[in-house]
Amino acid sequence: LDRALADLARHVPGFAAAVAGWLADAPREWAPLVGTNTRRTVEDVVGTSVPA
Repeated sequence: LDRALADLARHVPGFAAAVAGWLADAPREWAPLVGTNTRRTVEDVVGTSVPA
């Protein structure tokens, strides 16, 4: 799942921003699903840090 989310964040316009919003709004709920690779990708695409 992590690899798929990272790939979508790189290639689907707006997806990285959506994931960043999900992580900001509900970090504990998303933590088990979003791994380090996706977090880094989202941060690179969006240009801001996301909750860990």
